Amino acid sequence: MDYYLSADAMEIPGAESHYIEKLERWTHFPSRVPAISFPEPVPRSEFGLSDSDHLYLCLQNLLKLHPDFDDLLAGILRADPKAQIILLSSRSERLAQKMTQRFQRRMPELMNRIWVFPELENTQFLNLLQLGDVMLDPLYYGGGTTTYQALAWGIPLVTLPTKRMVGQITAALCRQLEYTDGIVDSQQAYIDTAVALARDPERRAAIQQGLRQNAHRIFEDPQASACLAEFLERTLIVGPPAAT
Repeated sequence: MDYYLSADAMEIPGAESHYIEKLERWTHFPSRVPAISFPEPVPRSEFGLSDSDHLYLCLQNLLKLHPDFDDLLAGILRADPKAQIILLSSRSERLAQKMTQRFQRRMPELMNRIWVFPELENTQFLNLLQLGDVMLDPLYYGGGTTTYQALAWGIPLVTLPTKRMVGQITAALCRQLEYTDGIVDSQQAYIDTAVALARDPERRAAIQQGLRQNAHRIFEDPQASACLAEFLERTLIVGPPAAT
């Protein structure tokens, strides 16, 4: 591979040193994501969940959940007695078992408020997403498609950006939508912000309205196609970078 396509919003200064490829930093996100259609909402009871609880979702691949993230989940559960953490299993039952065993070792007293749902088909997945109060972005390796889905619905996100691009994507998308409430700079701020959002339905409703109004900024962006066309024209003429 000769090039890695990224965006200024997702890279820190000097990020070129993170890549063995030539880093292409575009002014727009290097993907044209189609608008997302959501199914009709279903009640929480459809998933065995209570209307009185605060639902914190992290619907990412379990491989993204670094052990450091466990401390954030435990912190939220301890700070909010109404908190329920919702995770999603992958096709690997072994991975889900290892994850729950890790939680059992590190926070056994909180296990009754951690849900690990089986893999869901797309409609069920979007139904579950619609029920959440707060979306939790994993540490170090944040969301991609799931972040787009959460922002499209308007669920408040909390993210702690890290230096690598994979830890910057969610924050970059949030800034593009002028949503900065959930971008934090420490693990304690992550816990405090998530709990504050879950406890404040009026604030969440205002955030949802703002995210939906600005969603056009990240979906079906024609500038992404224009950037790609310019890149292909330039590289096809000039050729790939010389080996070093």
